[in-house]
Amino acid sequence: MNSPLESLFAQLSAIEHCSGGTQALRDFICSHAPTTYYRVDVDSTGNVGFYAPDATVTLQAHYDMVCMGSAPAIDIIEESGWLKARNSSLGADNGIAVALMLLLAQEKVCVNMLFTNDEEIGLVGARELQLPIVTPNVLNLDSEEEGIVYIGCAGGVDVVIDKAFETSRIEGEFVRLSTQGLIGGHSGVDIDKKITSATALMASMIDAQSRLVSMVGGERRNAIAVSGALTVSGRCEDFAHHSHILCTPVQSPQWVIEDEGVAQLFKALPHGVLTYDTLHTVVDTSANLAIVTIDENRARFQLSLRSMRSAGLDEALEQVASIANRWGASMSASGRYEPWEAKPNPFATQVEAIVRQTLGSVQSAVMHAGLECGILQQHAPNAYFASIGPTIEAPHSVHERVERATVERFEILVRRIISAV
Repeated sequence: MNSPLESLFAQLSAIEHCSGGTQALRDFICSHAPTTYYRVDVDSTGNVGFYAPDATVTLQAHYDMVCMGSAPAIDIIEESGWLKARNSSLGADNGIAVALMLLLAQEKVCVNMLFTNDEEIGLVGARELQLPIVTPNVLNLDSEEEGIVYIGCAGGVDVVIDKAFETSRIEGEFVRLSTQGLIGGHSGVDIDKKITSATALMASMIDAQSRLVSMVGGERRNAIAVSGALTVSGRCEDFAHHSHILCTPVQSPQWVIEDEGVAQLFKALPHGVLTYDTLHTVVDTSANLAIVTIDENRARFQLSLRSMRSAGLDEALEQVASIANRWGASMSASGRYEPWEAKPNPFATQVEAIVRQTLGSVQSAVMHAGLECGILQQHAPNAYFASIGPTIEAPHSVHERVERATVERFEILVRRIISAV
């Protein structure tokens, strides 16, 4: 770690801040505000605001992270110009931005700062924000590709499907199938990258002759599933051609599920790209079969649905509801947030000009992920929004990494934007 920004990032990475457990990092953030210059406010949801006199820009980032692998124990290492964590997610999403904001606060830079809480578990802080956004411009720092200024993003909704079932104890040959070698990824920006999902893979293992015993798989609502373990009738030689499957024989008898609708429901639920937006060359609507638990006489399926259109969310919900209804399951939806509609605006145009001047090129784009801009715009309908970030790969997974050179340029860009606007 060489730069002050990287050093501050390492310091906050040592503080536990998994989604739902962010109090320690919130205290750290508040302790880094020079209160002789900034007014500091904290709302009941854990959002933190720094307010500078006469600021014209608000920087916004979330301070929770998706903890995968050994996180929150994060051991940062450098590898060929990239920062990553040993055996865990890194938290560069969105810790690099948080570190930069704290660095600017230490210098008493004239900019407002909004640190939102629990973004990764349903944009909770943004949805329940009680702090004012008082500047005419808001720069979100949560995107993940250098040289791109984002002006729109997907909305989303979480779905839970439940189905009860009866079992009977029978003799036969049974196996336990578990996943190996899967890499995982972000359920939005990675959903079109042909990353194998543990839950979808396990669904494909069930055929018409299978007797389903149990299944558990997935880690986070917003992550492509890495782990999965399925117990079904069969022999290991039946599954030998699957490179990501480890098969172990299990003893007989087993309590098998009598309702064939459970397996059919599992196989019918969507995962991956549902529709594509050819205008913006981005995924339009998608589904992530995030977490599956089939045990104790109950099957539960948790999905995250995303769309660039509000109508797309409605269509995806209708599709999943139809599948659930067909196989006698109940469905509930929660945590819906609307898309950030892609529209050019004067602030984004300024940001694009600064990015082009600094990097030599710029691209305006939309993102198939849940940036908080769409929700925050409802709190500040007259403000202009744009989003930038350093290059981060494989967020929400143990392979997450951030390119160091882009972190350095990210800091330069943010400083220039603050000075120019």
